[in-house]
Amino acid sequence: AGSVALTAVAVGSVVLSTDVVGFVPATVVLGVATGLYGTTRITVVAATFDRAEATAIGVSQAAGNVGNVVLSAGAGVVGAALGWRWGFGYLLPGLGVCALALWVTVPRRSGPPADASLRETLGGVARAVRRPRVLAVTLLLSLNMVLYQSVTGFLPTYLVQRKGFAPETAAL
Repeated sequence: AGSVALTAVAVGSVVLSTDVVGFVPATVVLGVATGLYGTTRITVVAATFDRAEATAIGVSQAAGNVGNVVLSAGAGVVGAALGWRWGFGYLLPGLGVCALALWVTVPRRSGPPADASLRETLGGVARAVRRPRVLAVTLLLSLNMVLYQSVTGFLPTYLVQRKGFAPETAAL
């Protein structure tokens, strides 16, 4: 719930920013807030649905992808009709509802409180990160991010500058 609430605050800050001095920090906070989703989402889902962990994580990831497509398309429609601030800000009511729903429904903790020292905790993290399954998932997610950023960040520029596409067409 905290990452969703922080996202809402950041979206509101981006929408209300009037200059680059307000816009850039709000965008950084937005990136940090949305970056918190992946780890916490998978952790909570895996702990909550331990008997169907793979299915629950798959449904969670699929819902995120559907949300990316649907919300982006909605932002485009709203933004084209009313301006970019509305296209971005239309997310605020949904973020508020989601933050409240998560606050009410997600368990406070998935297990007993940890009594381990910092050294023991870091040792456990180091052992977990070296597991082949974790390494494979980390590699695949990193590759996915690099490929996605490469295509979405550079393909439109390439199409405009090298292939002569109109910017509106290249961005599709």
